[in-house]
Amino acid sequence: MSNEIKLIFHHNGKFIQNGNGALEYVDGEFCVWEEVETDLVNVWTPQELCKACRNYVKFVSVCYLVHGIGLQKLENDRDVLSMCQIGLADPKKRSACILIKC
Repeated sequence: MSNEIKLIFHHNGKFIQNGNGALEYVDGEFCVWEEVETDLVNVWTPQELCKACRNYVKFVSVCYLVHGIGLQKLENDRDVLSMCQIGLADPKKRSACILIKC
């Protein structure tokens, strides 16, 4: 079984709750990184990949989306492990949504 995940970075926008109660991303942009090896992801990975996607140098916060719960801060290795496990739990999507505030 592969431990690769797709990381979807949302930036310059926000998540809002739509009429169905689900969080929806609006007013921003996103970058997608396919086939990221989860064993190599650490707390700095989202910032480094976002720097490669855009010319950001300063980050206010980094969060990941937990469907049905909301945004959770990505601050340490435990958070990274949780994000990857949640992303890998859906075999069809195998992805994690990350919100980066710059």
